[in-house]
Amino acid sequence: MPDSLKIRFMKLPLARKLLLIGGFLTALSVFMPWYNDVDKFNIGETFLGISGPLYLAGFLVFIAGAVSVALVAIELLEKKTPKLPLKENQIHIAGSSLSLFMLILTSSAYFHPKFGVNLADKNVAFGMILALIGTGLVMLGGILVHKKREVSFDTEGSIAPLIDMERGKANLSLKKDITVGEAMDRHKQEQYGAKSSGWGPVQESINNLPKHDE
Repeated sequence: MPDSLKIRFMKLPLARKLLLIGGFLTALSVFMPWYNDVDKFNIGETFLGISGPLYLAGFLVFIAGAVSVALVAIELLEKKTPKLPLKENQIHIAGSSLSLFMLILTSSAYFHPKFGVNLADKNVAFGMILALIGTGLVMLGGILVHKKREVSFDTEGSIAPLIDMERGKANLSLKKDITVGEAMDRHKQEQYGAKSSGWGPVQESINNLPKHDE
Protein backbone atom coordinates (compact mmCIF):
# COMPACT_ATOMS: atom_id res chain seq x y z
CA MET A 1 0.00 0.00 0.00
CA PRO A 2 1.54 3.34 -1.01
CA ASP A 3 2.35 5.81 1.74
CA SER A 4 -0.25 8.26 0.44
CA LEU A 5 -2.92 5.54 0.67
CA LYS A 6 -1.88 4.77 4.24
CA ILE A 7 -2.17 8.43 5.14
CA ARG A 8 -5.64 8.61 3.59
CA PHE A 9 -6.70 5.54 5.55
CA MET A 10 -5.43 7.03 8.81
CA LYS A 11 -7.34 10.23 8.10
CA LEU A 12 -10.61 8.38 7.55
CA PRO A 13 -13.27 8.88 10.26
CA LEU A 14 -13.85 5.98 12.65
CA ALA A 15 -17.14 5.06 10.96
CA ARG A 16 -15.44 4.75 7.54
CA LYS A 17 -12.68 2.58 9.01
CA LEU A 18 -15.26 0.29 10.59
CA LEU A 19 -17.06 -0.02 7.26
CA LEU A 20 -13.87 -0.83 5.36
CA ILE A 21 -12.50 -3.34 7.88
CA GLY A 22 -15.89 -4.92 8.55
CA GLY A 23 -16.72 -5.27 4.87
CA PHE A 24 -13.30 -6.83 4.18
CA LEU A 25 -13.69 -9.36 7.00
CA THR A 26 -17.21 -10.22 5.86
CA ALA A 27 -16.15 -10.82 2.26
CA LEU A 28 -13.07 -12.78 3.35
CA SER A 29 -15.03 -15.02 5.71
CA VAL A 30 -16.90 -16.83 2.92
CA PHE A 31 -13.62 -18.38 1.75
CA MET A 32 -13.07 -19.90 5.19
CA PRO A 33 -14.81 -22.89 6.87
CA TRP A 34 -18.29 -22.10 8.13
CA TYR A 35 -19.40 -25.48 9.46
CA ASN A 36 -18.35 -29.13 9.52
CA ASP A 37 -20.35 -32.10 8.27
CA VAL A 38 -18.23 -34.80 9.87
CA ASP A 39 -19.75 -37.77 11.71
CA LYS A 40 -18.43 -39.73 14.68
CA PHE A 41 -16.33 -41.89 12.36
CA ASN A 42 -14.54 -38.74 11.15
CA ILE A 43 -16.16 -39.10 7.76
CA GLY A 44 -17.56 -36.04 6.04
CA GLU A 45 -16.54 -32.66 4.77
CA THR A 46 -15.89 -29.14 5.97
CA PHE A 47 -17.83 -26.54 4.00
CA LEU A 48 -16.74 -23.02 3.22
CA GLY A 49 -19.14 -20.12 3.15
CA ILE A 50 -19.55 -20.35 -0.62
CA SER A 51 -19.71 -24.15 -0.77
CA GLY A 52 -22.05 -26.82 0.48
CA PRO A 53 -25.85 -26.85 0.51
CA LEU A 54 -26.04 -23.27 1.81
CA TYR A 55 -23.64 -21.73 -0.70
CA LEU A 56 -26.20 -19.13 -1.83
CA ALA A 57 -26.28 -17.58 1.66
CA GLY A 58 -22.50 -17.27 1.60
CA PHE A 59 -22.60 -15.70 -1.85
CA LEU A 60 -25.03 -13.00 -0.66
CA VAL A 61 -22.85 -12.32 2.39
CA PHE A 62 -19.86 -11.89 0.10
CA ILE A 63 -21.74 -9.43 -2.13
CA ALA A 64 -22.84 -7.34 0.87
CA GLY A 65 -19.31 -7.15 2.27
CA ALA A 66 -17.78 -6.38 -1.12
CA VAL A 67 -20.21 -3.49 -1.70
CA SER A 68 -19.27 -1.89 1.62
CA VAL A 69 -15.56 -2.22 0.81
CA ALA A 70 -16.06 -0.79 -2.68
CA LEU A 71 -17.94 2.29 -1.48
CA VAL A 72 -15.26 3.21 1.06
CA ALA A 73 -12.44 2.31 -1.36
CA ILE A 74 -13.84 4.78 -3.91
CA GLU A 75 -13.51 7.55 -1.34
CA LEU A 76 -10.08 6.29 -0.26
CA LEU A 77 -8.83 6.36 -3.85
CA GLU A 78 -10.43 9.80 -4.37
CA LYS A 79 -12.63 8.57 -7.20
CA LYS A 80 -16.05 9.88 -8.14
CA THR A 81 -18.85 8.12 -6.27
CA PRO A 82 -21.39 6.57 -8.68
CA LYS A 83 -25.07 7.44 -8.52
CA LEU A 84 -26.70 5.26 -5.90
CA PRO A 85 -30.39 4.36 -5.56
CA LEU A 86 -30.13 4.81 -1.77
CA LYS A 87 -28.06 6.86 0.62
CA GLU A 88 -24.71 5.30 1.37
CA ASN A 89 -25.42 4.71 5.05
CA GLN A 90 -28.69 2.98 4.10
CA ILE A 91 -26.80 0.66 1.73
CA HIS A 92 -24.35 -0.33 4.49
CA ILE A 93 -27.11 -0.94 7.02
CA ALA A 94 -29.23 -2.90 4.51
CA GLY A 95 -26.24 -4.99 3.41
CA SER A 96 -25.19 -5.82 6.96
CA SER A 97 -28.80 -6.69 7.85
CA LEU A 98 -28.97 -9.05 4.87
CA SER A 99 -25.67 -10.66 5.88
CA LEU A 100 -26.87 -11.11 9.45
CA PHE A 101 -30.11 -12.69 8.21
CA MET A 102 -28.18 -15.11 5.97
CA LEU A 103 -25.87 -16.06 8.83
CA ILE A 104 -28.81 -16.72 11.15
CA LEU A 105 -30.53 -18.74 8.41
CA THR A 106 -27.39 -20.81 7.83
CA SER A 107 -26.93 -21.45 11.56
CA SER A 108 -30.57 -22.42 12.02
CA ALA A 109 -30.34 -24.92 9.16
CA TYR A 110 -27.03 -26.33 10.39
CA PHE A 111 -28.16 -26.76 13.99
CA HIS A 112 -31.51 -28.28 13.00
CA PRO A 113 -31.83 -31.86 14.30
CA LYS A 114 -32.50 -33.24 10.82
CA PHE A 115 -29.31 -31.73 9.38
CA GLY A 116 -26.36 -34.08 9.80
CA VAL A 117 -28.11 -36.75 11.82
CA ASN A 118 -24.88 -38.67 12.28
CA LEU A 119 -22.92 -35.65 13.51
CA ALA A 120 -21.47 -36.23 16.94
CA ASP A 121 -20.88 -32.53 17.71
CA LYS A 122 -22.02 -29.41 15.87
CA ASN A 123 -19.84 -26.34 16.07
CA VAL A 124 -19.55 -23.29 13.86
CA ALA A 125 -16.14 -22.83 12.31
CA PHE A 126 -13.87 -19.80 12.33
CA GLY A 127 -15.28 -18.43 9.06
CA MET A 128 -18.78 -18.08 10.51
CA ILE A 129 -17.45 -16.24 13.58
CA LEU A 130 -15.41 -13.91 11.35
CA ALA A 131 -18.49 -13.20 9.25
CA LEU A 132 -20.48 -12.27 12.36
CA ILE A 133 -17.73 -9.90 13.52
CA GLY A 134 -17.41 -8.26 10.11
CA THR A 135 -21.17 -7.87 9.75
CA GLY A 136 -21.38 -6.27 13.19
CA LEU A 137 -18.63 -3.76 12.31
CA VAL A 138 -20.36 -2.80 9.06
CA MET A 139 -23.69 -2.30 10.82
CA LEU A 140 -22.05 -0.19 13.54
CA GLY A 141 -20.25 1.91 10.92
CA GLY A 142 -23.47 2.47 8.98
CA ILE A 143 -25.27 3.59 12.14
CA LEU A 144 -22.44 6.02 13.01
CA VAL A 145 -22.54 7.49 9.49
CA HIS A 146 -26.31 7.93 9.81
CA LYS A 147 -25.98 9.73 13.14
CA LYS A 148 -23.22 11.96 11.80
CA ARG A 149 -25.44 13.02 8.90
CA GLU A 150 -28.23 13.96 11.34
CA VAL A 151 -26.02 16.22 13.47
CA SER A 152 -23.82 17.52 10.67
CA PHE A 153 -22.52 21.06 11.12
CA ASP A 154 -21.14 21.31 7.60
CA THR A 155 -24.08 23.34 6.32
CA GLU A 156 -22.96 26.81 5.42
CA GLY A 157 -24.72 29.68 7.06
CA SER A 158 -24.40 33.40 7.51
CA ILE A 159 -24.67 35.61 10.56
CA ALA A 160 -26.30 38.93 9.96
CA PRO A 161 -24.52 41.90 11.56
CA LEU A 162 -26.18 43.31 14.65
CA ILE A 163 -25.81 46.84 13.30
CA ASP A 164 -26.43 47.71 9.69
CA MET A 165 -23.55 50.12 9.09
CA GLU A 166 -24.72 51.15 5.63
CA ARG A 167 -28.18 51.99 6.93
CA GLY A 168 -26.63 53.94 9.80
CA LYS A 169 -24.51 55.97 7.40
CA ALA A 170 -27.56 56.72 5.25
CA ASN A 171 -29.51 57.88 8.30
CA LEU A 172 -26.65 60.13 9.36
CA SER A 173 -26.43 61.66 5.90
CA LEU A 174 -30.17 62.36 5.92
CA LYS A 175 -29.99 64.00 9.32
CA LYS A 176 -27.40 66.56 8.39
CA ASP A 177 -29.80 69.32 7.25
CA ILE A 178 -33.01 68.81 9.22
CA THR A 179 -34.78 71.01 11.70
CA VAL A 180 -35.33 70.23 15.36
CA GLY A 181 -39.03 69.55 14.69
CA GLU A 182 -38.20 67.07 11.93
CA ALA A 183 -35.75 65.31 14.19
CA MET A 184 -38.40 65.01 16.92
CA ASP A 185 -40.95 63.71 14.43
CA ARG A 186 -38.50 61.09 13.15
CA HIS A 187 -37.69 60.08 16.71
CA LYS A 188 -41.39 59.65 17.53
CA GLN A 189 -41.95 57.64 14.36
CA GLU A 190 -39.07 55.26 15.16
CA GLN A 191 -40.16 54.99 18.81
CA TYR A 192 -43.88 54.35 18.33
CA GLY A 193 -43.73 52.58 14.97
CA ALA A 194 -47.17 52.02 13.54
CA LYS A 195 -48.79 54.63 15.82
CA SER A 196 -47.02 57.46 14.04
CA SER A 197 -46.73 55.78 10.63
CA GLY A 198 -49.76 57.65 9.33
CA TRP A 199 -48.43 61.10 10.24
CA GLY A 200 -44.79 60.52 9.36
CA PRO A 201 -45.11 60.53 5.56
CA VAL A 202 -47.42 63.56 5.67
CA GLN A 203 -44.97 65.46 7.84
CA GLU A 204 -42.12 64.58 5.51
CA SER A 205 -44.14 65.76 2.51
CA ILE A 206 -44.82 69.08 4.21
CA ASN A 207 -41.19 69.51 5.13
CA ASN A 208 -40.12 68.74 1.57
CA LEU A 209 -42.31 71.47 0.10
CA PRO A 210 -40.27 74.32 -1.38
CA LYS A 211 -39.92 77.17 1.10
CA HIS A 212 -40.50 80.72 -0.16
CA ASP A 213 -38.86 83.66 1.45
CA GLU A 214 -41.38 86.04 2.92
